[in-house]
Order: sequence, then structure tokens, then C-alpha cells
Amino acid sequence: MRCADFIVKEPMVIGHECARIIEEVGSQIQTLVPSDRVAVEPGISCWPCDHCKLGRYNLCPEMKFFATPPVHGSLANQKNVTGAGAIVVVIWLWTQFC
Repeated sequence: MRCADFIVKEPMVIGHECARIIEEVGSQIQTLVPSDRVAVEPGISCWPCDHCKLGRYNLCPEMKFFATPPVHGSLANQKNVTGAGAIVVVIWLWTQFC
């Protein structure tokens, strides 16, 4: 199967949009705690480039996305994300749409 310029040669998990419940956080994460419900940004930025530093990570030239080789998608049972990639979801939204 071809995905943009990539040829998928091995099984790959699909999915690019998801919401999750935080199971654990790293020592440098200050804004999230286990059991937080979050929407997950499907784009993975580099963070050191000028665009990322200015908060315009959507323009990052090194941007990768869930379910685009070599990054597995969000339909995996678990997914590691950066603190910046997890946005806390208001409980009302979670119960209405998730």
C-alpha cells in the first residue's frame, strides 16, 4: 500500500484522531495528572525549529502525523504523546461525544 511518498511494507495501526485517559505522566509534565481525559493532537512536531518555538507548530517542516509511516496511528491500545500534544477535555464534552 502507498501512503503519500511512503510505501507501507509492514502492518501498521491506523487512526489519526483520538481522546484518551492519562495513565501516567513523565517527571517534566506539570499540567496533566493520571485520570485526566484528553484530546490528542495527531501531529508530532520537532519543537526546536523557529515555527515550533513561536507556537506555530503546524508549520513545522519536520511534522509527522499519526498513521503516516513510520508513526503508528491512534487506534493502538496505548499511545505515548508529549505534554504539549494532550489537551484536557471538559467533562461535559467527554460524556456527550466520547
